[in-house]
Amino acid sequence: LIPGTAPPIVIQRPVLLVGRHPECDVRLDLPQISRRHCCLALAYDRAYADALHRRIEGWLALFAQADPTGRNDPTVFVLESGVGLTEMYWQTDIQDFSYLLADEPDLIEEWLDARHRAELRRVAAIANPRLFPVALTYDDIAYKNAPIFSPAWLRAHWVPRLKALNDAWHERDTYCLVHSDGNLFPVLDDLVAAGIDGLNPLEVLAGMSVGEVRRRYPKLFLTGGIDVSQLLSFGTPDEVRAACRRAIAEANGRGYFLGSTTELHWDVKLENAVAMFETAWGV
Repeated sequence: LIPGTAPPIVIQRPVLLVGRHPECDVRLDLPQISRRHCCLALAYDRAYADALHRRIEGWLALFAQADPTGRNDPTVFVLESGVGLTEMYWQTDIQDFSYLLADEPDLIEEWLDARHRAELRRVAAIANPRLFPVALTYDDIAYKNAPIFSPAWLRAHWVPRLKALNDAWHERDTYCLVHSDGNLFPVLDDLVAAGIDGLNPLEVLAGMSVGEVRRRYPKLFLTGGIDVSQLLSFGTPDEVRAACRRAIAEANGRGYFLGSTTELHWDVKLENAVAMFETAWGV
C-alpha cells in the first residue's frame, strides 16, 4: 500500500507500517506485537483447499457420530468469510484505526480492497456447497446503539465489497449469512440489497429482536436471538426456555436457527445452555 521506501505512518504510540511485499498483496508490520508481521496471500492453492476440506469432513463426521438429538439431524457447517474490515481494526486497535480512517482514507481504502481481493481468491479456491452450504460473510460493524462507522461510509466503501463477496459465494451455490453484533437497523436495508440470505446473531440487547427483524425482512433466515450477555449468563433455565419459545413463535415457524447472540463463553451457566438446546430440539 505504501511503497517500501516510504516512511511508516506514525500514530501516537507504536509505528504501524502497511506496505506492499513481493510475496503478498499487503504486509502489515506491528512492532508492538513482538515485531511480527502478517501478509495476505497472493494465491490459495489446491493443497490449502484440500487440507481445509479434510478438516471439515472430520468435524462433520464427529458431529454426526455425536447425534445429540437422536434424530440423525444433519449438521450444517458454516464457514467464516470476512469482508476485511474487522481484521484491520483488530490489528491496529479501533482508536488508531479511527485516526487512520480520518487522516489516511486512501490508505484504508486500498488496504480494505487488498483484504477483499484476497478473500475472493480464497472463495474461488475453497467453495464446496456439499461441505459448507452456508458462508458467514462477516464484519463487526455495529455496537449496542448504532453502527460503529457512519452509514454513509459503509455504503460507499464496505457494502459494495459485501455484495461482491456474497455474489462470489452465490455463484458457487452457497448461501450467505451475514454476521455483525450490535444494532444493524440503520444499514440493514443496505445489507439486504447486497444479497444476504440470512442474519446473525440478532443481538436482542441491541434491539435486534427476532420478531422485529422477521416483520421487516420476512424472506431472511435468522440465527441467534437468545441473549448471552445477561440471560444465559445470569438467568434461570426457566427464563431461558421462555425466551427460546418466544423467539421461535416470533419467527413464525420458519427459517430460524435458534442460538446464542454470540459464542457460549465460560460465564454461561451450563444448565442454561442445556435448556436452550433442549428447547430447540423439543420443538
